[in-house]
Amino acid sequence: MWLIEMMDLFNFVFVGQLLIEFDQITPSEQMTLKCASVIGFVCSTQILHVLWPFPAANLNSALESLFNKDILRCYKAAKEVKTF
Repeated sequence: MWLIEMMDLFNFVFVGQLLIEFDQITPSEQMTLKCASVIGFVCSTQILHVLWPFPAANLNSALESLFNKDILRCYKAAKEVKTF
C-alpha cells in the first residue's frame, strides 16, 4: 500500500512540474506541442503544418524555440529507439 501511495505522489509531482513548465512557454509553443501530441511521439513538420491553425511563420518560430529549449529534438539527431 505504501508503494502505491509513493507512486501516486511521484505522478502528482511529475505532472505538476510538467504543467509548470508548460505554462511558462508561449501560446504558440503550447499550440505546437498540442498539435504534435495529437500526431504522436514522432511527427513530421509537414503534418504539423497541416494541423497548424495560424500562419506558417508562427509554427517555424515556435519549433525553433522549442528546439533551442531542448523541449523537442530532431529525430535524426536523437539516439535510435528500439521497438519490439
